Amino acid sequence: MMRFTETGKWDDRWFRALAPEFKLAWLYLVDRCDVAGVIDLDEQLADFQIGFEVNWELFIRECGDRIARLSSGKLWIKKFAYFQQKTKELNTANNAHLGVVRSLQKHGINAQEHGYKILEKERQTSRPKLGANQPQARAPGKGKGKGKGKGKGKGKGK
Repeated sequence: MMRFTETGKWDDRWFRALAPEFKLAWLYLVDRCDVAGVIDLDEQLADFQIGFEVNWELFIRECGDRIARLSSGKLWIKKFAYFQQKTKELNTANNAHLGVVRSLQKHGINAQEHGYKILEKERQTSRPKLGANQPQARAPGKGKGKGKGKGKGKGKGK
C-alpha cells in the first residue's frame, strides 16, 4: 500500500526532539496503521522490526494528543486520515473515503466529534458504456469491398 509522507516532519520541532527510537516508532505507526490511522500494535514485533526496544508507554505520552488509545487497546493516529485524504469531508461514494468511514465506525470512533463530516452520497452501481451516447462512428475508406483482408489476393480482375 502506498501512502503520502510529510517530508517537512524532519523540520518539525516536536519530531526533531524525539529520541531516534521514537522517530522510528512514529514512522512505523504511520506505515503500519490502517486507512483511518488505527493500529493494533504488537509491541514485540514492532521492536523487532524497528531494531530497538521502544518504551511504548513513554512514546505514546511523548506523542501527546497526536495518538489516542482506544477502549479496545488499539492506537489511533488522529490526523492520519485527514493527512492522507486532504479533507475532513468524507464522501461514502468515494472508495478511499468509504474505507476510512468504515474503519472509524468499526473502531467506535465518532468522526463528527473529531471534525469529520460524513457525506452519504448514493454510490453509482454501474458505469455507462464508453460511447453509449455517441453516434456510431465509421472509419473513412474507399468504399469498395467487403472490408475483409488487405485487398490483396486472387480475386476477380487481379
